[in-house]
Amino acid sequence: MKPPVYSLVDFKVRTEKLGYARRRMRKAEQFARSKPGVLQFHFLQDHADPTVFTGYGIFASNDDLDSYRSSMQEMSENDSEFNDMLDPKLPMSVRVLDRI
Repeated sequence: MKPPVYSLVDFKVRTEKLGYARRRMRKAEQFARSKPGVLQFHFLQDHADPTVFTGYGIFASNDDLDSYRSSMQEMSENDSEFNDMLDPKLPMSVRVLDRI
């Protein structure tokens, strides 16, 4: 059996969009958890800067992660509200990690 795949995504939202971002992240967690191969998914909000969010996911395989990322990218490309909430000062970053 292959080990699970871990992924982190970091992004910053505009201060005036913070309420919307929190609601959106709750819905995104539910969406992610409903996808096949998603073992866990959480969004975390930074204590020092509440406009910074980190998404933490554990996926059954690289294929499951790729499928999830593809669906999220397609959704975000077609969602002007999502793109408007992002703060351009901190570009979104995505990391895939291995457990040691």
